[in-house]
Parts: sequence; C-alpha cells; structure tokens
Amino acid sequence: MVNLVVSTASKLLDWFEVNGRDLPFRWLADPFRILVAGVLLRQTKAAQVASVFPRLVEIYPTSRLLANANIESLKAILKPLGITSRALSLVKISQTLETNYEGKVPRKYDELVKLPGVGDYIASCVLALGYGNAIPMIDVNVTRVFSRIFGAEKDIRGLYFSICSRNALESFHYAVLDLGDLVCKHSNPKCDLCPIAEDCSYYTAISGL
Repeated sequence: MVNLVVSTASKLLDWFEVNGRDLPFRWLADPFRILVAGVLLRQTKAAQVASVFPRLVEIYPTSRLLANANIESLKAILKPLGITSRALSLVKISQTLETNYEGKVPRKYDELVKLPGVGDYIASCVLALGYGNAIPMIDVNVTRVFSRIFGAEKDIRGLYFSICSRNALESFHYAVLDLGDLVCKHSNPKCDLCPIAEDCSYYTAISGL
C-alpha cells in the first residue's frame, strides 16, 4: 500500500502539470475569495463559476462591499450559474463576517461551518488553502476518485493525508478534482485516459485484469 500511495501521488501531480485546468478561482491567497469561490462551486460546474468569478470579485472584493450589495444586481452577475439564490447566501455570509468577525474570515473550523451555507468541504478549503492548515478537503469528487483507486472500504481522510505532501497540498487537491471532473467521471469514466488506471482497483475490476 505504501508504494501504491507514493506512486499515485507522483502520477497525479505529473498528469496535473500537463492536463490541469487554469481556473480564475485557483491559487488564491485571500481566504475571503476562497470562501466566495467555495460557495459558488457548490453543486456547480467549474466552467460556469469561471465565467462569473472574476467580475464578481472585481466589483465586490471585500466582505464589506458584498454585505451591502444590491441583491438584484448580484443576481444578475450570478445568472449564468442558474442558481441565483447564491446571491443571498453570499450577502448573508458577508454580513456575518462584518458583524461578528470585523470583516475577516474565521480561522477556526467550528466558526466557519456556522456561516450560512458553509459546510465541511468549504470550511476545509478555507483552512487548507487560505490559512495553510494541514486538513483534508473531501468532497464527492475526491471521495469517488479515492474510492475507485483504493476501494470503497478504505478510510478516505486517512488516505488523503498519507498521499498528499503538505508542500504540494494545493496542486494535489486540484489534481484530484480535475481527474474526477475530466476523467474519473461519475458516469462513463474515461479509464483509458487515466494516469493511474494500472493501479486502480475499479479499473482492475471492470477490465478483468
């Protein structure tokens, strides 16, 4: 298992270097923008969010501005997402930040998950990507990829920690997300394009190897 874990991480990062997507909400240092991106990405395709994120953060770069945003104007910006209710969520989150945290994004998990519409995954992304905490970021895509590679019965959170080097935390996470979105899809996965197919328990099972 140790050799498989090391091999998986290396192959994923090599694949990501060539095939990874360049999205405007990645490689962010600002916890507030990471939080906003997380809210927009919830049950929404990355390409859709990429079409609205730059304009949104250009007009509303701070929680103070977003807390006082005109809802209808905000909905107009978010219309391409098809879920304009995110506008109210963003305003409520920003108002909470202004009221309770002096406009700053909390550094504690328990405080983050109390923000309107923020769950485990978004909170974990803020802590890991925004504040550099060594914390796994597990969503349905990560779960699917890991379950297929190592077997559904494995401890996903434990595997995440054992595979991911803290020095490559961001790259590794985006590599898993892109593999899940582009190759290891929920339906009709493109196993022939997968860089780790030969190490994958799912591929072994369906191919009869």
